Amino acid sequence: MQLDETTDVAGLAILIVLVRYVWNSTIEEDMLFCKPLTERSTGEKIFELLNKYMEDHRLTWDLCSHICTDGAKALLASNKGVVSRIKAMAPHMQHSHCCLHRYYALVAKRIPKLLKDVLDEVVKIINFIKSKELNSRLFTLLCEELSSNHKPLLLHAEVRWLSRGKILSRFFELKDEVRIYLSERKSEYAQKLNDQNWLQLAAYLADIFAILNEINISL
Repeated sequence: MQLDETTDVAGLAILIVLVRYVWNSTIEEDMLFCKPLTERSTGEKIFELLNKYMEDHRLTWDLCSHICTDGAKALLASNKGVVSRIKAMAPHMQHSHCCLHRYYALVAKRIPKLLKDVLDEVVKIINFIKSKELNSRLFTLLCEELSSNHKPLLLHAEVRWLSRGKILSRFFELKDEVRIYLSERKSEYAQKLNDQNWLQLAAYLADIFAILNEINISL
């Protein structure tokens, strides 16, 4: 069983569960379910959702021999995490850390300082716009007035393995709107959007992380 608790573009927390099993002497892989986490995305709530699905479909935890997760605290916390709760039900179960999440985190940490600085600055600009509801609403109104293809920027989440690629692509698609918004508010970041060298580095990062996303999703 593979668990992934993630957040979609609308900010909705979702639990995705994939299963690999033997059927007619062949190994099959399917999605077990994809359900929203309507309350807090804690280990307790995730386990309750998962356990209820097992009970509703008359599945026992004895069938689970291995579970794969990312490094999120809700999944791995020693006492209240999902993995520890499942192990209490199925002591024989083994656990592993998803290699793609680790690989993706290493890529981000080992990029050259010049590119890392641009990535950090993009995140700061997005946080400046998204961190306050008023700023976010005004930016959305600006995008509507300009008939932009997208309206909101996407928040960066350090623990979300596809986050960097998505926020960079959306940021670059809305770079003109961001430049206008920052210029109107006389933000110190506005000059970044007028610097062609900085924009080229941001575009390069958006392309590279988008390609990494495609590769990882295909795997």
